[in-house]
Amino acid sequence: NSTVILKNTVPNCWFLNIPQTTPGTEYIHNTYVNSTPNYLYLQCTTNQTPLIAVMPEFSNVNLGTHRLRFFARVSSTRRSGLHVGYMTNAADLSTFTPLGVITPTSRLSEYTLNIPNTVPAGARLAIRNSADGKTYYIDDLYWEDALLATNETLNGKKELAFYPNPFT
Repeated sequence: NSTVILKNTVPNCWFLNIPQTTPGTEYIHNTYVNSTPNYLYLQCTTNQTPLIAVMPEFSNVNLGTHRLRFFARVSSTRRSGLHVGYMTNAADLSTFTPLGVITPTSRLSEYTLNIPNTVPAGARLAIRNSADGKTYYIDDLYWEDALLATNETLNGKKELAFYPNPFT
């Protein structure tokens, strides 16, 4: 096992959209971030064009019933963020449509994004780094059923409430 599996290569079910001019750096690395064996490394200087890592196609991406959950951190606390969105054509940078931005800290944390039913059928979810001179580390991506509430909401609550209240 080498430290870097293949620079500028993602698994066959993924697609890496590398810009024609001044691309950043992306690779799969096999050292520890959250879990073994691998994580996604995205880095871009302020003079480079951000990379887009395009995920496999999900047959239910347009139903509004699922969420994307993953762990991420950044090399420094000064950051712009990771843009989570979708692409209708994985090979065309201009089809990236953002759904949300997460701003990881230098400490590995879990992030979730509910995917709305406005995503077109056949679109592929994607993550784009910022041209901010930082390195982003992404690990353990999950495509899963969306919950009624996020983990962040549930962790601090002692009771569960529904709004609107069906009993009033």
